[in-house]
Amino acid sequence: MTCIDAIRTLSVLLPLAACQLGGSATEPPPREHTRSAHLFGTRFELRLAGPDAAALDAAASAALAEGERLEALVSGWVEGSGLMRFNDSARVAGRFEVTPELARLVEQAQSWCHASGGAVDPTVGALLELYGYYDGGGAAPLPEELATTLERVGCDALRVEGHALVTTVDGVRLDLGAVAKGFTVDRMAALLRAAGVEDAVISAGGSSVLAFGGEPGGVGWPLVVDPGAGPEIWRLRDEAVGISGQLSEPVFVDGRLVSHLIDPRSGLPVDHDTLQVAVRAANATDADLASTALLVLGTEAAAAWLADPAACPSILAVTLTDVARADRTAREIARLRAR
Repeated sequence: MTCIDAIRTLSVLLPLAACQLGGSATEPPPREHTRSAHLFGTRFELRLAGPDAAALDAAASAALAEGERLEALVSGWVEGSGLMRFNDSARVAGRFEVTPELARLVEQAQSWCHASGGAVDPTVGALLELYGYYDGGGAAPLPEELATTLERVGCDALRVEGHALVTTVDGVRLDLGAVAKGFTVDRMAALLRAAGVEDAVISAGGSSVLAFGGEPGGVGWPLVVDPGAGPEIWRLRDEAVGISGQLSEPVFVDGRLVSHLIDPRSGLPVDHDTLQVAVRAANATDADLASTALLVLGTEAAAAWLADPAACPSILAVTLTDVARADRTAREIARLRAR
């Protein structure tokens, strides 16, 4: 087994029937409706439970349509998206009017940037471009190139004012890969709830998952996750999960396989013992941002950060997996909070 095979995240939604706990033989079987779409470069899957199949289908259609709308606004891969237009305009520092959704998303990412000391930073796009990540990989930059690019990266390189993004240096490039899926999952969930759906789970590529209500049986939607020591079944109910892996989407730099994550503080690809982080949180946006921030920080720094009771109140639990050691043990930080 290669290192990449060992740490590749296994996150699978189990069929509804697999988690039935019984019930009256005369009760009608629960109706489950499943829909999916390809968004943000991955598969979004919606599983809804309820008595009215037509209503579930209509709600799922509206949620997926919202996903398509958001992709056109905040994706870094869709030509003409609001994010791409900003990046094209921000070659010179200034004030740029954007959509309310993009402003809100950047504001949330900026909040986590400051809270994490820059471990997760929406301005990291300049570094990803420098390394050739948008083209599948490239060459490591020269020290002077890295130093120059780092001047365009940081929590203070950008601020949000209403529906405008204000850059303080030339050449700021946004990349919202650490949060766009979670943000979209949250928006989809809000639409489903507004449509009267009481039980649903949404998965974006298995790395951003949100569940509310519960499958029939009442113990929560089952999600199979491999935190490093073997698969576990997590029961999700009114919570989200964000999973980040150091080599879940590796790229080649100078012919060497490296992490797709770059530490915005140093400008270097993440390369330490902590290879996977799974976060359970109150919403998918925070779960995604927290999992990325904690993975970039690494186990020791993450433990110190999480020890502060005031840090990240939306986080419910964190599991950090360290597979560099021979025993491939999972290290856990107690982070359960009363809800």
